[in-house]
Amino acid sequence: MGSIIDVDTGEVRVISGELSLRAMAIGSCIVVIAFSYEKLVAAMAHILLPGKAPSYYKGSKIIYAHDAIEEMFNKTAARGAMADDLVVCLVGGANVLLQKDDDIAKENIISVEQILKKRRIEVRKRALGGVLRRSVFLDLAKGRLEYTEGGSETHMLWDSGMSY
Repeated sequence: MGSIIDVDTGEVRVISGELSLRAMAIGSCIVVIAFSYEKLVAAMAHILLPGKAPSYYKGSKIIYAHDAIEEMFNKTAARGAMADDLVVCLVGGANVLLQKDDDIAKENIISVEQILKKRRIEVRKRALGGVLRRSVFLDLAKGRLEYTEGGSETHMLWDSGMSY
């Protein structure tokens, strides 16, 4: 395993080769993970808000689902991995603050799922919803995607060596 690249809230990171990606402290955010074990290209988008950034918004637009997903697939394509080459998984969307009227986690899940469906991208695995924060780790060289919930042990979300 090579170096670990952290993906913070509102970031899109793309790697090639024997690197790893990690996103931590995932609450209501959604992390979209897209990778090709065969092409050794991977990306993570740590999405904060649903929908598309308003035209008047002056900050980083990739905190929004539409903009982050578009950026992620543009960057993976630039490295030779088209959307059809990629395994796509989702992690996050938890109501960690336990607020009854807080719908941002649900809105994030719906937004990301709709955007991917519109692009005809199949989500292969999900670890979404609930109330526990998550972390996610992708070891691209091994083709393994793992996550934790709360203080739990690591769970396997995807293993490229397995048949699904």
